[in-house]
Amino acid sequence: MKGVAWFICLALLTIGFLFIRGCVVAHWEYEKDISAPWELSRKASTIPQKAKLIDQFISNLEKSNLNETYDAVWMITPDNSFNPNMEQLKTLQIRLHEIEKMDPASF
Repeated sequence: MKGVAWFICLALLTIGFLFIRGCVVAHWEYEKDISAPWELSRKASTIPQKAKLIDQFISNLEKSNLNETYDAVWMITPDNSFNPNMEQLKTLQIRLHEIEKMDPASF
């Protein structure tokens, strides 16, 4: 009986470790492959640089096959849905390219 308890404990610890490792690796891969341009765009000081990074971020998202996904398992709203957020991100992209063409002296 004692051996079974140790086996179950070891199995649960292994499953827990693998779950945590999977979450950490998934988060790292998302940051590395998708969200890096977004984080850099927040720090960009010029409109052309910000627009370039937003373009890269949108391209990364479109290649990632995240369509029709949510950040929530339950209590799903448009705010945690991929598609409405992508639509708003594309309006930001359009606006940045409009501002990019404006004369800085007119500001």
